[in-house]
Amino acid sequence: MKVKLSPGQLRWRHRRGETLDELSLVTGLSRYQIHRLIKAQKWKSGEVVITEKQLRQMVKDGLTVRQMAEKCFCSVGCIEKKSKMYGIKMRHCGNPLWAQKKCEHSQV
Repeated sequence: MKVKLSPGQLRWRHRRGETLDELSLVTGLSRYQIHRLIKAQKWKSGEVVITEKQLRQMVKDGLTVRQMAEKCFCSVGCIEKKSKMYGIKMRHCGNPLWAQKKCEHSQV
């Protein structure tokens, strides 16, 4: 028997250790559908969802931490936390040498 679970219930069960495969067997939905529902629920609850790829692209584009935060609708601290979590080196505030080196490398 397939159980109908709300996105909040799916997220709660996933955070408690149930895999997407286990949840798909219970609900009859695909892993992809469950993943999308959980991700949407995270957005609704205010949890910031920034992938490593997105963050690396914003750094590569030369955005400041404040610009990244505005783009992702979160705080500067959240961006810094995610960059540490993913191991992405960010330029320090007021470090013109980093910007100079970056510009020199791009001109060569």
